[in-house]
Amino acid sequence: MFLAEAFRSCIFGADAALTEPFYLRGQMSNTTEGSIRVFVLGDARIETPVAVIEPTAEFAFATALYILLERGEAISRRALERLIWPNVSPTMASHRMRQTLLKLRRFGLPVEAAGKTKLSVPHPSVFVDFEDILATPRHLEGLPKSRCIVLPDYDPKVSDQYADWLDTKKHEIGSRLATSLLAVVSKHRLRANWEEVEGWATALLRLAPFNEEATLALAEAHAMRGAKLEGVRILDRYLSEIGDTTSDLRLPATVMRKRIADRMPPRPNQSAPDAPIIGRGDIICRLSELLPPVRAGNGRSCLLHGDAGIGKSRVFAEFANFAALQGLTCVRVQCRPNDSFRPLAVFIDLVPLLRGMRGAIGCSPETMKQLDRLTTHSQIPSSSISLQGDAEFAYARIQRAVVDLIDAVADESPLLILVEDIQRLDEASATLLADLIPWSTDKQIFFAFTGRDCKARWIDSVGPQLQLIKLQPLDVESSRQIIIGNVAQFGR
Repeated sequence: MFLAEAFRSCIFGADAALTEPFYLRGQMSNTTEGSIRVFVLGDARIETPVAVIEPTAEFAFATALYILLERGEAISRRALERLIWPNVSPTMASHRMRQTLLKLRRFGLPVEAAGKTKLSVPHPSVFVDFEDILATPRHLEGLPKSRCIVLPDYDPKVSDQYADWLDTKKHEIGSRLATSLLAVVSKHRLRANWEEVEGWATALLRLAPFNEEATLALAEAHAMRGAKLEGVRILDRYLSEIGDTTSDLRLPATVMRKRIADRMPPRPNQSAPDAPIIGRGDIICRLSELLPPVRAGNGRSCLLHGDAGIGKSRVFAEFANFAALQGLTCVRVQCRPNDSFRPLAVFIDLVPLLRGMRGAIGCSPETMKQLDRLTTHSQIPSSSISLQGDAEFAYARIQRAVVDLIDAVADESPLLILVEDIQRLDEASATLLADLIPWSTDKQIFFAFTGRDCKARWIDSVGPQLQLIKLQPLDVESSRQIIIGNVAQFGR
């Protein structure tokens, strides 16, 4: 008996030496009758109507996997024999292949002869998990992120040739899935779902360790969640790994690193818990869609309005950080309760911030003189804004100076100007803003406002150039998540 088994092992390989199908693991498949299911994402197994073939059956599984993944066209029997058994004689390889195919058919894999020298399987009866996801990308998000890895822990010792084929196939599958994963990352990124961005970008990097877009998204997610140092470290590791290659490959990561380190503005309310933004994905996405036109030189403006305490400042704080990572220079001013009695109060606060930015040095001395007149005295007498006689001329000079300064800064890099609580605007600031919005339509400028309502004469005068976005109350589920999240931050 022992000699017989030894002879079978010699002729047909290790799988043939066992009389029992040890790769069944004692379980039956739950696939639809007649179907074959191949699992390569986060797993390595083949389910048939009568059995589950696993990598423990080294040669049987290797042969079945190759036949099923390469089923697009008929497979050369001789080429498959050389791939699986390259170091044995053609006669012995043929015997082993015949025995292996017999076992595969016995356990539900319908391998058919295609002519005298080729093999095939019926296409309609085979379903591969990653192919289902590629055909229906929305199914990808139903897959646990931990399973986004091709044939984990499957490292067969069949042959060097088979190992080369397997590495190529893993890379091919990973590359095809990367496009779908990037779409998921992009969707969550535009909606400010940074935890999801981090999870899916990490999953993508398991498939493609040097994927540039996934690396940038992961660093961005860490930075947006307050871990700027970790975001910088991710980019430093990436730059170290790609080495001293051409500058074109290093440029995006280098630029992102600088933006994370230097340009992300602080949150307006540092005492507020740094919890993930919840229930505002649609609003963030809508605002994010305005950024590409701004970077292309087509200015945009919008007013986010809603009840007091509904979250307008939180939305724009998140958006300003995101905009900074997209290359915008962000500046923020907030209208105070007494500003309605301070002529040009918004610009008295805004001008010093703009003068400290790159590009401001390009303004003319006359512009600087007028800006000094605006800010040095902290206010302009009310009579000077009456738009009568000399006062009108003085106002016009200040207006030109403000326009010159904003234009100079925006010429250096796209500019986001955020003005909060505009229900407190003074009349002179409102008039100047109403003039600036139409002027900025061909500039790299984004004017963003928050307020409790959208009813004001200057808003009506701007017309459709100012997009109005109503911030609605959160739904019950989002409110519940916020309460639980904030309570959890205090460990209770």
